[in-house]
Formats: sequence, C-alpha cells, structure tokens
Amino acid sequence: MRILATISLTLLFCKVMAQGLTPDAFIKQVLENHPEAKNADLMLDMARKQMTSARGNFDPILYGGATGKNYDESEYFDIKEGGVKLPTRLGGLELKAAYQVNEGVRLNPQNYTPEDGLVIAGASLPVGKGLFTDKARTSLKQASNDKKSAPFERQLSLMNLILNALKVYWNWVYSDRSKDVFEEALDLAKFRFVSVKARYETGDLAAVDTLEAFIQLQNRQAQLQDANISFYANSYQLNNFLWKDKLEASKVDTSVRSSVDWETMLNWQAETLNPVGEHPAIRVYQFKVQNLVLDKRLKLESLKPELDIHYNFLSGANEPFNERFDPVLTDNYKFGVSAKFPLFVRKGIGDVGMANVKIRSTENDLSLKSRELENKQKANILNISFLGSQVDVLEENVSNYRRLLEAERQKFRNGESSLFLVNSRESKLIESELKLAKTRSAFMKEIASFQWANGSLVQ
Repeated sequence: MRILATISLTLLFCKVMAQGLTPDAFIKQVLENHPEAKNADLMLDMARKQMTSARGNFDPILYGGATGKNYDESEYFDIKEGGVKLPTRLGGLELKAAYQVNEGVRLNPQNYTPEDGLVIAGASLPVGKGLFTDKARTSLKQASNDKKSAPFERQLSLMNLILNALKVYWNWVYSDRSKDVFEEALDLAKFRFVSVKARYETGDLAAVDTLEAFIQLQNRQAQLQDANISFYANSYQLNNFLWKDKLEASKVDTSVRSSVDWETMLNWQAETLNPVGEHPAIRVYQFKVQNLVLDKRLKLESLKPELDIHYNFLSGANEPFNERFDPVLTDNYKFGVSAKFPLFVRKGIGDVGMANVKIRSTENDLSLKSRELENKQKANILNISFLGSQVDVLEENVSNYRRLLEAERQKFRNGESSLFLVNSRESKLIESELKLAKTRSAFMKEIASFQWANGSLVQ
C-alpha cells in the first residue's frame, strides 16, 4: 500500500508539473513537504513536551534509604526510612509521608522508634526565599507561556518560509517569461533572415540588409542564451523549495514551466488591515517579555533570606487511628527552622539588574518591530497601488508596440520602410514585454510582502 501511495503521489506530482506550476500548487507543496514547514509543526510538539517536563517538577517523589553498622559482632544501629514527598504549587509547600524503623544497641537516642516503626506526616514551607515563587513554579509558568506562544511561532516560521519561497517563485516566473519572449524573438529573427535573404537573391533588397538580418539573428541567439542561463539558475533556486513526501528532494526539471492566471492574480482585492498587535512576531515578543518578567521575579526572590519551617507529626505504626492525630501540635512531633542569608547579595543584585536589562532590551525590540510592521504595511499598500497602475500602463504599452511593429512590418513588405526600423520596433516591443513581466512579478512579490506584514500570508 505504501509503494502504491508513493507511486500515486509521484504520478500526481509529475502531472501537476507537466501542466505548469501554479502559485497555489507551489505553496501547497512547500507547506506540506518542506523541511522547515515540518519543523514548524514540531514547535507545537516541543511546547507540549516542555509543559510536561515543567509539570514533572511537582510529581510525587518516592524515596527510601537504609544505613547500618556492625562492629565486633554487635549491631550498632540499623536505620531505615521510606516514604513519599509531594511538592505543591502553594507557596512552595512540600508535603511528606514516611515510615521509619530504627534499631541497634548503639542507636543514637534521638533516632529511637517504637518496635513497630514510626509513621511520619510532615510539611516544609519556605517563608522567606521561595514563598512567592521558585524555579519549579517559574518554569511551569514560562512553559505555559511557551505553549501559548508556539502557534504564533509556528505561523511566523511558515510565513517566513512562504515569503522567501514566493520571492523565488516570482523571480522564476519572470525568467520563464523572459525565456518565452526571446524564443519568440529568435523565431521571428530566423524567419526574417530567411525572407530577407530570399528577397536579396531576387534583387529586391541590398546585401547589407541580409547582413543586418543576420546580425539581428545573432543578437537574439545571445539574448536567448542569457535568458536560458537566468531561467536555469532560478529553476535550481526554486528546487530548494520543492520536496516530495518523506523529505525526498525533487529532481530539478527545467522543462517545468510556470502557469499563472494573470487576470485573476492582478485583480487582487485589498485585505482588511490587521492591527499590528495581532501579528505573530509581536505576539511572540509579548510572550518573551512575560517570561522575562517571570525570570525577574525569580531573581528578586534571591534577595530574600532563606527561612524554611519544617514540621513532622510522629505516630506509632500500631497506634489506633482515631488517637493518632489528637496531639498533633502539642505532642509527638518534630519541628525545625533553617535560615541562610549571604552577607553580600551582589549575585542577586547583579541577576536582577541583568533581568531588567533583558526586559528593557526586549521591550525596545518589541516597539521597533511594531513600528517596522506598521510602516511596512503602509509602504506595501502604496507600492501595490503604484505597481498595479504601472502594470495597466505597461499592458497598454505592449499592445501599442505590437500594433506599431505590425504596421512597420507591413510598410517594410511594401518597400516603404527599412529593416533597421523593423528591428528597432521589435526591440522596443521586447523591452516593453520584459518590463511588463518584471513589473507583474514585482507586483505579486509586493502582495506577498504585505500579507506577511499583515499576518495573513499563512493562517
């Protein structure tokens, strides 16, 4: 089945290529098969994995240990403890449940337990550093922001890919059209040379006209060679974006030609201008700032002294359940306080200062990016308007040059014009056709650039 599916996809790809590569078919193939597009999809999976990893900081922890000493045929001590610890998101509170059995002739009195063991239920709470946030809680919040940011990062990555791909595509379309123009011009030059030579042999034209027709033929051959070089170079550039399924690069096929419905493409309807704040690049920056603020809050915690309170309720393993918890606060407990604070908090001060710098720097980048996008939208709209008007003028210009050339050819056939004028008219037509093709491609690239700035190039 897989082999049949691969063959079907290959045949379909070849059929599409044979019919000509349209912009929609090109974009579709890039989005489905290009490695960067697949990597963009992996961003979502990576964000989910990061969220799972961050949640893992609050997973229950099973622990256990045993320490013993035997010397001179005497068991000094045997200490065993096992239990579970549960970190929580509530103020850094950590809960603990354990079972401990200690015995031995030289056992330290503070480690004595009943023969049936000791049940421990405890809690640890930081009331200084770590009360409001800690590394685990900060990582979880940052992972949550990364998960929210991932769809925008994916969209931005795809938009960058498609923008670059379309720029290459429209350059290729222009070179393809240039190749057509010079192929047509070469055919005309060949036909004219044969006609002029025949008229020279009948005495209707001078020998110099034959030479001029031959020189024009040579010029057209050289121009077509240049056009072919440009077309092949752009074909290889285009091939960087053409991939088959399973990341197989498509073989370069220079017989593939472009297929563009210019009437539809040039009648592009202006899109609604989206707020700059909704652009994926801006949203990514916003989440980046939020994560930096969270990091700053974590750094601020390092300026506080470490002050941790530990409380463990103790109970015999065989003590009746309804009597175990009566003396929780007055009897059978273990209590402790630990404190630590550096005399100089230079590290904490430096870390907070660097966090502030990162926030300001990123906020500056955010402001700059917002301004750039806003101006880019306006510039693209203006350029699209100008290029659209220019295309209309050039289309009319090409039509007029065609009529002018046909009239000049008719005069030449009637003996009322010269070959020089015919060649001159033809060169002007070629020049205008190339300019029209280049302007059309520029118009389409400007639309793609606007859609990128508008955040609508890839939904």
